[in-house]
Amino acid sequence: ELRSEPDRGRFGLTTRAVALGELLAVERPPVFFLHEETSGINCSHCFRESSAPLPSPTCTQTVFCSRRCQDEAMATYHVTESKFMDVLFQHGLRKKEWFLALRTVTMKPLAYFLEQGIGEHDSAYGTKDGLIYDGQDFKSLYNLVGHHPEWSFKEHAYKAFFSLFFVRCLQKSNYFGESQSTGGELNQEELLIGT
Repeated sequence: ELRSEPDRGRFGLTTRAVALGELLAVERPPVFFLHEETSGINCSHCFRESSAPLPSPTCTQTVFCSRRCQDEAMATYHVTESKFMDVLFQHGLRKKEWFLALRTVTMKPLAYFLEQGIGEHDSAYGTKDGLIYDGQDFKSLYNLVGHHPEWSFKEHAYKAFFSLFFVRCLQKSNYFGESQSTGGELNQEELLIGT
């Protein structure tokens, strides 16, 4: 069963004896990102190594193993990311969790996040009120334990800076479309995505 504790977040707990080697769960990751060291060698979508990679139609650093992977990437994150990802790689951004956060946004259009009605953070999401946990549900990802209370001011400032930086990258790639702000201040949609 799925449980939640304040300092631990969501976790699975067996309610019966488990045999050695017994498969308990399989979960597809809700977000993924290929490490830059294998970019150009492995497929940027399924991560398989390809002997005859198919190049991206929008950038020079990304390859795909098949037309299917290319089409899936082009229909979700790749068009947006290809407009600025080379800058991130060239400037040595090394914290991979930042790329996962960015991919979480670029996998879906702005309308998706506006429809979600994110609300207050709830680390017990999916473990109560009859909700069934779904690892592909954005709210399950959003409500992971964040450890925000333990962060120092410096850590909060650092993370806020990168959130703003990514919002600016998304603006340059026209992710916000008609909802994009025109001045220096962020509008509600951009603040939501930054959050």
